[in-house]
Amino acid sequence: MIIVCEPQSIGFVHAEVNSAMLSVIAHAYPEERITFLGGKEHLDIVKKNLEDRGVMGIEYVPIKIPKQNFRNYKRFIEDLIICRNALELAAKNGTRKVIFTSVTSSCVVSLKILLRLYRHVDCLVVTHDIMEKILKAPSMLPVEAPFWFRLILPAFNTKRLRYLVLGEPIKENLSRILPRVDEYVDAIDMPYFFCPPESLRPLPDGALRFGAFGVGALGKGTDRMFKLARDVKNKADGGHEFVLIGQIVDRTVREMVDAPGFAATVPSPDKPLSREDFDRLARSVHYAIFLYDPHTYRLTASGALFDAFSYVTPVIAIRNTFFEYYFKALGDIGYLCEDVDEVERVVLDIINDRPAERYLAQKRNILEARKRFDHALLGARLREIIEKGFDIP
Repeated sequence: MIIVCEPQSIGFVHAEVNSAMLSVIAHAYPEERITFLGGKEHLDIVKKNLEDRGVMGIEYVPIKIPKQNFRNYKRFIEDLIICRNALELAAKNGTRKVIFTSVTSSCVVSLKILLRLYRHVDCLVVTHDIMEKILKAPSMLPVEAPFWFRLILPAFNTKRLRYLVLGEPIKENLSRILPRVDEYVDAIDMPYFFCPPESLRPLPDGALRFGAFGVGALGKGTDRMFKLARDVKNKADGGHEFVLIGQIVDRTVREMVDAPGFAATVPSPDKPLSREDFDRLARSVHYAIFLYDPHTYRLTASGALFDAFSYVTPVIAIRNTFFEYYFKALGDIGYLCEDVDEVERVVLDIINDRPAERYLAQKRNILEARKRFDHALLGARLREIIEKGFDIP
């Protein structure tokens, strides 16, 4: 038996990645019974995702999830209870394997306390956006300061608590920033359910569509994309479109949509797109645009990059360590640029030159590269991490 616990996500939050992670766990341990603990609505979404893809046999157990955005000192007791119940369930069923599909700072503190009591249980913790807190200053609230992730991650570690990051470049960056943690950290590629492959559509003779996947915000470079759309419009003779495939969650970015000279398209600025509309718009994009700050995604994975892989869409991106790693690993999958000026030059060259042969070659490379992320392969890697990391016979 393997206990899998989602201690914080409510509803659709992390539902896609958790669904894929459970599929990978099922491939890693086909002989084991898997029990997934999480909020009721979240479980329902994950269960449907998996059953739609033929992943059956997982037991879903609803638990109470603390309110989102609670400060750690407020949610500590509730997180302690969640962690204790997961470890207790493992102990009662005689299993050593507990996997947390996400984590809060107070969860990590709880596990470092509880594992001293549950000495026959091993925990693997999957980290997500919380890793960004390593790069941020601690809270000014005295009661919150002890939960600063950069402080607690390297403290009081044990071989029975390991951390899983979603990408080798994240592990490499973390090792440089917090070398004391390196021996407790492993990496796999981010689990993802790709769209079924279709026939590769050639670059059209008509208008080209450059699209950004995900929410619109300053931190996602959406303002840069809107400015790029305006600048390209002034330099190119039509034949192109820039589109944001996601809602806008930043007021400053939202104000740009209503400003004079706005040159991009935002089909749904004020509310999330339906799955069907996202899929339709994503399939219409010829190049995926990523204008993130070069210092971002050092410690977190970009799900939007995997969206581009899913729709077999060549990428135009500003260089960061996460994107650079996959460009090196997967071959020619697009254009990796140093700054927005280079992105603009690339876009204008594509509009003017129509590199049809390279475009199809890039799509073929992406389609071939998706084999690397097969859940059976990721499952074998995950099992190796668990068996070797915890020295389980």
